[in-house]
Amino acid sequence: MATDVQLNDLAELLNQSGGSFVKALEKFVANEQAKQLKPSRKPTKADRDVAAQAILATKDTAALAELDSLFGSFIDLVRATDEVDVENPTEEQKAQLMRQQLVNNELSDFLQSARERVRQTVFDIVTEQHRAKGVIDPENHNGQVDVPELGKKFMKYNAGYTKATPDLAGLKADLGDELWDLVTDKEKVRRQIIPAHTKVTFNIEKFARLAAERPELLTILQENLVPGEPKSPSFKIGDL
Repeated sequence: MATDVQLNDLAELLNQSGGSFVKALEKFVANEQAKQLKPSRKPTKADRDVAAQAILATKDTAALAELDSLFGSFIDLVRATDEVDVENPTEEQKAQLMRQQLVNNELSDFLQSARERVRQTVFDIVTEQHRAKGVIDPENHNGQVDVPELGKKFMKYNAGYTKATPDLAGLKADLGDELWDLVTDKEKVRRQIIPAHTKVTFNIEKFARLAAERPELLTILQENLVPGEPKSPSFKIGDL
């Protein structure tokens, strides 16, 4: 993800380059290399993503005009590709194939950034919907944005958190050796690559049975739970 500083730098380079996406990108890479004192290299996909994000963020007119021109040439390039003699391609036909692929790459990077921009905007709308309802932690909930005019809806799903896991070292310390033995499984592992040892595995079913008799153990478990991490939600569109 591009930083605000990178976006501002690239936006300025776009202005200096007369809106030329390619020239600005080359200057951007050169400047980044100068900062890091690294050998010269060609722009990577990450660089192109930064450039595309800058165009979308700044709505640079000249750069958008260049992209519009690329979109306009796309269909002509596709038609030219259909006419290639695969058994004996001419130099011009091979050049047309290369031109199309170069345009494909540039448009693909831009469209990917545009899709990501839509995705993040929809997620922000869903977050604000939950916030307005007083939902706790509104950023990490599923939701949807209806578009009745088109009979479609945006969907944010698989949000939430990974499962909380027990801190086994802390749990063992708080339970003590006697209770720890009652809620674990032990397996003797013969020497292979590492020396022979006893493998100890926490058994949640054993713990649940013991906690049914001693409810205070649930508090100990709760105090030793490591919260789950926020999951990366999925995004798609569907029919209303």
